[in-house]
Amino acid sequence: MVIVWLLALVALGPNACGAFGQPRALSPAEVPTPQVTLVVQATAQAPGTPRGDGASSDATKTSLYSIEDLHITGTPPEAVDIAAYRLQIDGRVATPLSLTYDEVLAYPQITAAPHLICPGFWDDLAEWTGPSLAAIMARAGVSADATEVIVSSLDGYSITLPLAAVMSPDTFLAYKVDGQVLPLEHGYPLRLVVPNMEGGKWVKWLAEIYVR
Repeated sequence: MVIVWLLALVALGPNACGAFGQPRALSPAEVPTPQVTLVVQATAQAPGTPRGDGASSDATKTSLYSIEDLHITGTPPEAVDIAAYRLQIDGRVATPLSLTYDEVLAYPQITAAPHLICPGFWDDLAEWTGPSLAAIMARAGVSADATEVIVSSLDGYSITLPLAAVMSPDTFLAYKVDGQVLPLEHGYPLRLVVPNMEGGKWVKWLAEIYVR
């Protein structure tokens, strides 16, 4: 039965931790204490060859020492044309943004190790690095009466998040994991990191943030 559930989880898509019902915030009892939180400056570099899937069939808590240990859900795009890539910020904002990869990475960055939790399946731990989403949203100028955002992926997946979660100082767009440029299977070029929320909200292959 466990094997059947795990196969269903993989088949349901890139953020399947939220596939069995709506993605939710974790309760206080479910949220482990983050291991690292600090602000750094980092330099972008070209992505390397995507790694193997590294997935395992257990649902145990994992303290990661290698990126290969990080669980994978969904099927990544075949390729990402980074020269053509743009992160769109639009909707109820004063200044819609269409940012290149390098422009995104120019914003103040965060390195942190929140737990990536797929409730009932696994609890992974890795160190993620990327620009503060609040800093990017501040540049766009979010409308005072906005309440939520739709976050969309390059593969068409989308979720709705409260604006407060997006504007949190702890939320960021990861482009590195454990010191390496994010592999394609883990969300390259950008993956949303929302500490204290389940993995289904950590949108991979980030394409657009629409404010409403």
